[in-house]
Amino acid sequence: MRLAPVLLLLSTILCAQPAPRSAKQMPNLQEGPLAARLFKMRMSRIQQTLGLSEEQARAIAERWKRYDLEFMNSAQRQDPLRQKFNEILRGPATEDEKNSQLKPLVEQFLAQRSQQEQARHRFEEDLRSNLGTAQQVRLLILMEDLHRELGEILREAMHEHRQGQGHGK
Repeated sequence: MRLAPVLLLLSTILCAQPAPRSAKQMPNLQEGPLAARLFKMRMSRIQQTLGLSEEQARAIAERWKRYDLEFMNSAQRQDPLRQKFNEILRGPATEDEKNSQLKPLVEQFLAQRSQQEQARHRFEEDLRSNLGTAQQVRLLILMEDLHRELGEILREAMHEHRQGQGHGK
């Protein structure tokens, strides 16, 4: 399962607003109608797919929500590095100068990415810890399916959000 790339794409989509960003410029995935819709969708699908009680499905959905928040916060901490990468790469320096400027930043970026992968691994282990093997497989498939669907929901939300700001096509 590849949650990290999908969530990184998600956070990139949400963070791809012109600087400076403000809470008013993007939909909130932790509170509000979009968050409620996502939570209900996950909980319902977890319950149906894994045959769990509402309480068990809610616990998994809550843990998933916490992971999403952790991941997005981590991705946002990478934003300044990404911006610095772009500034250096687009700048007038020679390739050797760019290489020397980028080297320490790459190390920081890779360390942060490693932390994200560790968090993803802990998250997956947490979710799978109390499930049978067949339920674990169903959960892994469900997680990938839901992340694909989440992409569509986010595209819709971003479209609605832009229209609400007068930026509709």
